[in-house]
Amino acid sequence: MLKIDPSGLTLHPLKLASSSSLAVGAAVAAIGDPFGYARSISTGIVSGVDRTIQAPNGFTVAHAIQTDAALNPGNSGGPLLNASGEVVGIVDQIATDGNADQSSGVGFAVPIDLVKSQLSALEAGKQVSHAYLGVATSDATSGGATLGQVDSGGPAEKAGLQAGDVVTKLGDTTVNSSSDLVAAIADHAPGDQVKVTLRRGSRTLERTVTLGTQPAQTASAG
Repeated sequence: MLKIDPSGLTLHPLKLASSSSLAVGAAVAAIGDPFGYARSISTGIVSGVDRTIQAPNGFTVAHAIQTDAALNPGNSGGPLLNASGEVVGIVDQIATDGNADQSSGVGFAVPIDLVKSQLSALEAGKQVSHAYLGVATSDATSGGATLGQVDSGGPAEKAGLQAGDVVTKLGDTTVNSSSDLVAAIADHAPGDQVKVTLRRGSRTLERTVTLGTQPAQTASAG
């Protein structure tokens, strides 16, 4: 979050659109300084929506926008624009095979709706926090998210969740995969109490979890 003195300047702020209506195939453009080439623009389309990607701190990020617009070092933090020149996302990262750090045609942006939900806190100088369940998960073969690692002392363990449990619902959201669980957690705030429906062997159980605050670094996925 930057604050500038607009005195003597003629500014034309970009309009923040809604990212909720983005459709696959929609035209987008990214502006940034890739490899130091100032104010470069690249164009492409929305390749996917509601992607779940891994952040550098080990946590997973839900609702990401995928694009094939060329994104390179120097694009991160820049706007992703729709065909009307409105901001629909903030460029975040690219996918690589581990041997390259330049555009692979698979780039991601944080949806602007998520950014807008946090602007008031940032403008007030507050630190943005994210909800935390304290688990690592994988897709269950029969639908749901299988808990692998349950962090010691974390919200899930305190509520009685165990490794091997299969989460099928969190709050009002049906969980069909690990990505669904990540997205459901992201839609809540630290301190929220949510009901978790799970399968444990042949039993269906329900637990109430008080979501924590996501720490700075973890090896878990949620």
